[in-house]
Amino acid sequence: MLIARYLLGIALFALFFFLLKRLIASFLRGSSTKGREGVNLVEDPFCHTYLPREKAIEMRIKGVTYYFCSRNCAEAFEKKAAGVA
Repeated sequence: MLIARYLLGIALFALFFFLLKRLIASFLRGSSTKGREGVNLVEDPFCHTYLPREKAIEMRIKGVTYYFCSRNCAEAFEKKAAGVA
């Protein structure tokens, strides 16, 4: 019984480690991801909505390119980045 508990603990730890590793790798790749149909999706950094890159509003702020779902989100994010909001 003790061996079974030990093996179960190791299996659960390995599963947790594997899932955590995938989550970290996904995070480090950035917010760009592929949708089910192969559409390149980007995440709006203000409202966190995912949308096709072709439909996103592209804006460079302090040398970094961001993609937004609307002008409202782009302007709000720009104000927040400037420290106004």
